[in-house]
Amino acid sequence: MKKTFQSLILAALTLTSMNLIADGDIDVEDLSGKNIQENTPGGPFSIQISGDFIGEAKFHKKDLRHFTFATGDIDLNFIYYYNPCLVEGASLGVSYMRTRLDWKDNPFFTQKDYDTVSLNFGGATQRFTDWTWRGQISVNFDNIEYWNIDDYMTYDLLLWGRYACRPDIGFHIGFLALTGMKIDRVYPVIGIDWTYNRFWKINLIFPMDLSVVYSPNACWEISLAGRFFFQRNRVKKDQYLSRGLWFYTSSGLELAVKYKPRKWISVNIHAGEDFGGHLKVANRHYKEGRRLRFDGAPYGGAEIDINF
Repeated sequence: MKKTFQSLILAALTLTSMNLIADGDIDVEDLSGKNIQENTPGGPFSIQISGDFIGEAKFHKKDLRHFTFATGDIDLNFIYYYNPCLVEGASLGVSYMRTRLDWKDNPFFTQKDYDTVSLNFGGATQRFTDWTWRGQISVNFDNIEYWNIDDYMTYDLLLWGRYACRPDIGFHIGFLALTGMKIDRVYPVIGIDWTYNRFWKINLIFPMDLSVVYSPNACWEISLAGRFFFQRNRVKKDQYLSRGLWFYTSSGLELAVKYKPRKWISVNIHAGEDFGGHLKVANRHYKEGRRLRFDGAPYGGAEIDINF
């Protein structure tokens, strides 16, 4: 019973990390399908602190200067419901993220920093034979000094199922929906995970987890992983492009090292290369937009998780 409870605690805590998709990127480590099976002790509370910095990227258009991109995030989550018979639970979370788009000689707006607060409602269940289902709803308040629902609020929805067809293989289906600020996107969640042996695991789950993981012991984990970055924000009213929108998307490849000195704490550091992408800038109605391509750049980041 204790093992089941601990596993569910971790599963619900990983769900509350979904605000990273809404307001920064898809965190391939926190949302890995393997977490639901792990025997990791913990309590009803967790704190996660994370950050990423992407170096100078050049636009394809020669008349535009380079830019850097960075995010910092802190999450506090709480498990408020647990049913040991059905092996399911639910959680509440609140997070604060600061995003920095430092664009030299930006011709559209001068604002660089964006503060976002998110409320997260998550749950997970194993009541259906061989299935693990998880869900997450996030409500995000951008540029929090305004608290304007019409212009500065976004929503994110995840439904994700894993079917254990064999002890070492699981199939994944579901969807991820991002909506608000006239920017609507729906991505399918589909893929497979394969535990080759006690040292190696392969995760091919788009867009949540594309990684090869090596675990030499219980304390260390090394992975080569794909990374997807999604970010949307609305600028302030006093900008030249008043209440304009920008939507940042890119992808990359990283090497990550995770260290778990105790069962209630873990630290992750990672570094890689962003392959480039595009930054779309548009008016407040997400019209008359310009889609600006940019080149790749190196990036790095870190994360610490505490469960109590």
